[in-house]
Amino acid sequence: MQESVLNLNITTLFINGTYLYEPDIILNLQTGHLGDDFFIPANLSTGDVFYDFRLGNVTITSSQQKTCVGAQRTVLIGTVVTTNNTETTTFEWDKQTGILVQAFSNYTDYNFTMATVANGTNIWQPQTPVDSTPFYVLITGIVIVIVAVAVILVWIKKVKVKS
Repeated sequence: MQESVLNLNITTLFINGTYLYEPDIILNLQTGHLGDDFFIPANLSTGDVFYDFRLGNVTITSSQQKTCVGAQRTVLIGTVVTTNNTETTTFEWDKQTGILVQAFSNYTDYNFTMATVANGTNIWQPQTPVDSTPFYVLITGIVIVIVAVAVILVWIKKVKVKS
């Protein structure tokens, strides 16, 4: 990648088992040549607009925290409706990288709906769940020690009073 230009090699696996290999695809974030909007400028925010050569101006309409490919990420959301109202696509991009993590498209002329979902990446690592058991064991141990010390102190005080 050089500044706003991405050089891609894309391999698509179709449901019938065949592959389509597309080498040397060039995307340019400045000119809006974004392919299928798999990449947008990174670190946009709600209300920001970027240009797509095919779709025109695209506005980021909202953002939310979401688990994407095993990690909690901030996701930017934008919906695009073509001028003839035959295609509506809702995109979700990772804010930090600008990479598409999910898209849902509805093509009314073809009675066709398509879902695109990222199912792996090497850009961020999945978060492993935190095991809270050691924390609870530690707290329980501390409480037991405090109660034991209090009981011993009360017992010692009673023994001294009797003497």
